Amino acid sequence: MAVDGFVWLHEFVAQGAREVLIHKNIAPVVDAFAWRCKRWIQQGINLIIVFDGLKPPIKGGTTASRYQRRMKNLAMIEGLLEGDEDGIEIDDALLKTAAAVTPEVVHETILGLRRAGIPYLIALTEVDAML
Repeated sequence: MAVDGFVWLHEFVAQGAREVLIHKNIAPVVDAFAWRCKRWIQQGINLIIVFDGLKPPIKGGTTASRYQRRMKNLAMIEGLLEGDEDGIEIDDALLKTAAAVTPEVVHETILGLRRAGIPYLIALTEVDAML
């Protein structure tokens, strides 16, 4: 079964947004991804993870507007953290809207898949169009 790796990465980054954004720790995302893969394989599923390749030009506007929204929310979070001496609580919904699947997250996830011997490939373009 081929799985769009970015779907899972977006899910795990959103779930771990506090850890990823505030503590700058992506290890839980990588671990959760590998754990899910291993669980599926243990269930007898022949799994291959497929990651997006190049973005098609038609998605440029959508990608840019998402990026701008994410950067605005990230700036808001960083502003809240600047004067945070009393442990201010940042809303999880805001954290999720600012969290992103960065190249570092993808790279570390791929390294984790390699270490675990889990097959993956990088598509020529977006996975949605290829699966």
